Amino acid sequence: MFIELIRFDKIDIRNYSFCNFDSVEFDIKGSGRSPAKQAKHDQDVRRIADDYKLIGYAVQAEASGYPLPDLIGGYRPDVRVKLELIGFEVVIEVETPDSIDTDHAKQQDAAFSNWARQDTENRIYRRIIIS
Repeated sequence: MFIELIRFDKIDIRNYSFCNFDSVEFDIKGSGRSPAKQAKHDQDVRRIADDYKLIGYAVQAEASGYPLPDLIGGYRPDVRVKLELIGFEVVIEVETPDSIDTDHAKQQDAAFSNWARQDTENRIYRRIIIS
């Protein structure tokens, strides 16, 4: 179960359960993933995007029906969400055990971490590992 802290101005909603990652099984475009694991990855990206949309975030996601996330440091995250009113953003990258140690994943992690550090009050970066 993925637990996220959501900040609505001065109100904290703790232990909100966004997604339930019960299963896992990817090399698609150098991701290190088998086709089955890529399908699971894509399913979980959509689930995360849908859950954030449900609670009022503006959502960009690498999933059909959503605009693609803007690039950050030359890399596109799986999901990027924003509470427009207060400018609060969350970037989410979904990894699998076989993609987590690839050079691409490490470079993305560095770029997204750097992005979040530039504004620690309004930006969060989450790296989710599904199995």
